[in-house]
Amino acid sequence: MKKFLGVFTVLLATGLIAAGGLFAQEVKWNGYVNSGLGVIVADELDDPKLTAFAADAEQWNYRFRLDGAFTNEANTAGANLRFEPQITNAFRLPYFYGWFKVGDILTVNAGIVFNTVFNSGGWILNDDAGEGTGILAVLSPLAGLQIGLGAYVGGWDVVNALTTAPDLESGRYTASLAYQQDNVFKVTASYRTKSYYEVGPIAPGTPVVEAVSYTTGADTAKAILGLQILAVPGLKAVVEAGFDKLDDTFSDNGITSIYETLAYNVEKLDFGLHAQEAFSSVTGQDDPFLRLTPWVSYTIGAFVPQLAGSYVSGGTPLTGANKFKYHRRTTFANSYSSEDSVITLQPSIKYNVDKNTYVELGYVYNIVKEKADIDNDFQVIYADFKWSF
Repeated sequence: MKKFLGVFTVLLATGLIAAGGLFAQEVKWNGYVNSGLGVIVADELDDPKLTAFAADAEQWNYRFRLDGAFTNEANTAGANLRFEPQITNAFRLPYFYGWFKVGDILTVNAGIVFNTVFNSGGWILNDDAGEGTGILAVLSPLAGLQIGLGAYVGGWDVVNALTTAPDLESGRYTASLAYQQDNVFKVTASYRTKSYYEVGPIAPGTPVVEAVSYTTGADTAKAILGLQILAVPGLKAVVEAGFDKLDDTFSDNGITSIYETLAYNVEKLDFGLHAQEAFSSVTGQDDPFLRLTPWVSYTIGAFVPQLAGSYVSGGTPLTGANKFKYHRRTTFANSYSSEDSVITLQPSIKYNVDKNTYVELGYVYNIVKEKADIDNDFQVIYADFKWSF
């Protein structure tokens, strides 16, 4: 049985995609191009540094995204793909999978699966979105209720490249539930046997950002809970909680993370707050990690000025390939020490050339305080461009 499931899912996805193209009732394409330039000024740099700077592509220099969705005439089978070159990865497929319905209550997804049914719409946690190569079966026995079982057996790194042959023994398995009352609320719960897929030892010279998902048996079980409020027009309110290292001694090594998103739109005014708290059970990691990221923007004709920022306690900026990067979902290294803190300010102004194109000018100022007394303060002046189609 070893590797059978992985081979089966790849073949099934390929077949469904071919079938979708042959019998397609509707084919939809969309995507965007995002890039820009930034000038970095940092105390540790002798001279200002000019670099590609794509603010809405997690600042990976550039990003081209092409999404495709195929559906057969009866709307009982189809396929979805995302082609997304970025960084040095010229052939990047974050997802590429087929799906089919069995009766009215069961949908089977197979391939490089990307499914958001069990997401609560929050800031960071993705549940069965981007898990990797495998199968996800979604059962819908009642209106608003969905139950999922997933088996992911193909290695998947942070730049979304298949890193190992499918392997049942190293696989990751998920069980999920979602219930939604339209215009009232949505609740989600999921459990996975591993937080990341196990793909073997880190290759020498691997950048930090890629090493995050290259693990050597440290993967541990994780549970995620989420609640989204849908009752108030213009309001986005989400609370999520993650409990990691459940198959370790949680009381000694566990990590509990809480994420909140609160955003509100009133005509031309948008404002909100992302927040994150994390608590470690590891001896010596006594202080919580705290992050607060507020923002406010106001539309004036084609111009959208925005003021955003972050305050972090118990964390430090990332290093390696992530150094000097700041985007709207930037992550930090949790140190769980109150002696470490980061304050970030990011004013910007966006000009909407048309409904599909904008240019943004912005400024980032990072003020870093670390117990290790490492000088990580930096500033960035950037121009960002995005065209959607």
